[in-house]
Amino acid sequence: MNNHRFDEHYDLENPTKEKRELRFFINQLVHSNIFSPIISVTDKEVEAKMDNDNLTEDEIIEIYENADKELSEIFFNSDKNKNESLFELDILSIKKLFKKVGKCHVTEIKTKYNERKGDYDSVRFSGEKKHQKKLKK
Repeated sequence: MNNHRFDEHYDLENPTKEKRELRFFINQLVHSNIFSPIISVTDKEVEAKMDNDNLTEDEIIEIYENADKELSEIFFNSDKNKNESLFELDILSIKKLFKKVGKCHVTEIKTKYNERKGDYDSVRFSGEKKHQKKLKK
């Protein structure tokens, strides 16, 4: 219930790298428990000023608020794995994922009721099918 304080509950200083399938990331984002965009200062000199130990918190906030910023990454996880991991994805990787998803052409979806889950499983097919050629004519 305190997912807004994720920095207190995960070890952000010792990250590990993982390679996952696109479907995994989509599920994490769609079913996110934590979804936190990270906005970074773009000017390294301004960032260095903010690291000054002699500044008060209000002074640091003022410098940050007046600095040029950009979305640099997001932290996220789902309800399913919230007790295990917090994921971080940089903005360039997010752009690549969005491009990949945007270029996906779903041509068919089949669903089957899964008694064990009490919900439907679906299988999506991509690519050009024979019946699509007929529709194009």
